[in-house]
Amino acid sequence: MLRSRAGDPWNAIDPNLVLDENREPWLAWGSFWEGIWMRKVDHFTGKLDAKDSTSCHLADRSTGPDNTAAIEAPFIVFRGQHWYLFVSFDQCCQGVASTYNMRLGRSAALTGPYLDRNEIPLTEGGGTLILSAYGGWPSLSSQTQNP
Repeated sequence: MLRSRAGDPWNAIDPNLVLDENREPWLAWGSFWEGIWMRKVDHFTGKLDAKDSTSCHLADRSTGPDNTAAIEAPFIVFRGQHWYLFVSFDQCCQGVASTYNMRLGRSAALTGPYLDRNEIPLTEGGGTLILSAYGGWPSLSSQTQNP
């Protein structure tokens, strides 16, 4: 079982199950606190692998300049010869004041390190911006919340 407790480096939410190149399962999770983490899953039990308790730190913004340095919702895919880690940065659900945006890092190995296009590790706050609010999004959110 994976859960968050006081003093843990992770907030155990937003899970993403991914299969490595040998079809072995891994679980990525995390939000805020000290970022995004990953651990091997036992393919027989579906639980975290008791033989390998190593937690891999994939991305982090906890050393950011202010408390809006949020990161959450990992999603990992393999394409070509690389693994791609998608994460969400900043604040959602604030209406027109939302700053949510999607970032990306790439790695040759599932467990990282993931680097952005400028070679900044995602564990050091890196992340290539691939999608953010633009055009009518803020006004659409505003209309949806306040008809």
